[in-house]
Amino acid sequence: MNIGFVSTRLAGTDGVTLETVKWARICRDLGHSTFFCAGQLDPEIRPGLLVPEAHFTHPEVVSLQQRCFGVHTRAPETTEQLHQLRRRLKALIVEFVKKYSIDHWLRDLAQSEGVDMRFVANRFSETRQFDEKGEKIYRLDNLIVSAEHTPPSEFL
Repeated sequence: MNIGFVSTRLAGTDGVTLETVKWARICRDLGHSTFFCAGQLDPEIRPGLLVPEAHFTHPEVVSLQQRCFGVHTRAPETTEQLHQLRRRLKALIVEFVKKYSIDHWLRDLAQSEGVDMRFVANRFSETRQFDEKGEKIYRLDNLIVSAEHTPPSEFL
């Protein structure tokens, strides 16, 4: 199976990078291929797709952060710029998925069952939890699988 990891940064010794490298090693030990997509990639984290505008220090991201946090209302131009960046990042992630033939078996299975699957790193600490809607959240080390019955089309 081809497994993809996506992050803002996979570099240095921060927790996300270390956990990602750990999970990638486990996946490779199990016979899978791993690929990476991030705004910053350490040279040894390969193969991967570098997407500079995914990094939190990219000038456009910094500008958007300054215009979104600490304000009560957001200018329509800022909202449009956020959506433009979201569309570009989504297109680049789709390119990453296609370039490395990242497997979709879990998403395809979830969609066939009418369930939206989301994977979130470093979010919860309990073995099994319920979200604010009472939906089950299953934890696999630092990987979260959340099952919802109404998948938002933009997420898929």
